[in-house]
Amino acid sequence: MLFHTWTFFIFFIVTIVGFWALRPTRFWLHWILLASAVFYGWWHPYYLLLVFYSTALDYFIVGWMERGPRLAKPGWRLSASVVVLVGAVVVGLMAPGGWGGLVAAVGFFAVVLAVGHWLRSRRAWLWVSIINNLSVLVFFKYAGFAIENMNTLLARLGAGQLPSAESLMPPGWEYVLPVGISFYTFQSMSYTIDFYRGIIAREPSFVRFAAFVTFFPQLVAGPIERAKNLLPQFAKIPRVTLADVSDGASLFLVGLFKKVALANYLGPYVDRVYGDVATQGGAALALATFAFGWQIYFDFSGYTDMARGAARCMGFRLMLNFRNPYLAVSLADFWSRWHI
Repeated sequence: MLFHTWTFFIFFIVTIVGFWALRPTRFWLHWILLASAVFYGWWHPYYLLLVFYSTALDYFIVGWMERGPRLAKPGWRLSASVVVLVGAVVVGLMAPGGWGGLVAAVGFFAVVLAVGHWLRSRRAWLWVSIINNLSVLVFFKYAGFAIENMNTLLARLGAGQLPSAESLMPPGWEYVLPVGISFYTFQSMSYTIDFYRGIIAREPSFVRFAAFVTFFPQLVAGPIERAKNLLPQFAKIPRVTLADVSDGASLFLVGLFKKVALANYLGPYVDRVYGDVATQGGAALALATFAFGWQIYFDFSGYTDMARGAARCMGFRLMLNFRNPYLAVSLADFWSRWHI
């Protein structure tokens, strides 16, 4: 469900109507969570399992972290866990019928959680969160690429082949990159990191924390919100003024213009030149590279503006994510302007 489609327009109208109708009740937060689940599940239903796993993982880890000491020595438990972990992965890969990858993943995550319970330290739980979240992210973003290149190398060496990433998925499940997985993974993980550093307090409500992680305006294209900024906004029903609605609508329209009129206008030319590089001259390649730089800026910036505008119409304020990045004077300055 893309922001610049009629499907999203209808979805957003229904969401706004339901949000206003439930404002006097305590179910407004549940409505936002339901709307976010529908929005994300629209791309692919099994995506919801991944975002639920990441959300539940960090919610419970912070609860366990709150009860643990700052440091603990691993001792023999760490060695035992490594042995069990290797065994779980080996057994999982030998499982029949395409379920091997899932069995190996469940074994892996179970052992990592067991390590956290054995060590019972805040630092151990922090690493459990980081390892679990990044493992899921790395598998879906890079496993296919890594395995393909490894198999190419093994073929040249005359060795056996690794199983493809598709074969590691349960039967009937596609190996596809979940939309927005980087955004909600880092947003959920930032909550654990900020709690460990003492920046924020533990969030007792799972519904409130889940609404923070899955908030649909910024779920698939950012900006990535720190818990200290967005999570407190879900503590009570936001006050929505006429200025919020008008500013939000204006911001959404600016983002829509960047995406549809600018990014989508430059895209066909860039694709045509990059799709046939061998026949293009130097001037055409230089112009396409210049156009591509502006295409990705208008694309990302446009989506961010639309996200901030949609949220503002509901009374939520998302952070500014772009500040004239092409005016940067260094690479570090560029990155800080691109992702503030």
